[in-house]
Amino acid sequence: MIVEFSVKNFRSIKELQTLSFVSTGLKSPSEFADVDNVNIEVDDFSNTHILKTIGIYGANGSGKSNVIKALQYFIVAIRNEASSESNLGSLCDPFLYQENLITKVYKIALLVA
Repeated sequence: MIVEFSVKNFRSIKELQTLSFVSTGLKSPSEFADVDNVNIEVDDFSNTHILKTIGIYGANGSGKSNVIKALQYFIVAIRNEASSESNLGSLCDPFLYQENLITKVYKIALLVA
């Protein structure tokens, strides 16, 4: 399961942005408790509560789609078999409005059971 995904210097994302799947301590009202039961996976070993689904919201043009594209490109790059051609080309789409921003960051934390 994905615990969190971080990206920096990709398309409209200049600074490090992290998408976390870890649940908070908030609970649904008692009449909607089944929503929590269905959507939260508990890892018994680490006692980590991971959300199966999440939502991303924000203002228009704030980079929501680019976070999803970064995650999608990252998954495609690591899923494809090794070959003589690089699968990393789509990951090299740097932030447009600043020169000399060389460092690109893609980070994923997984929980393997």
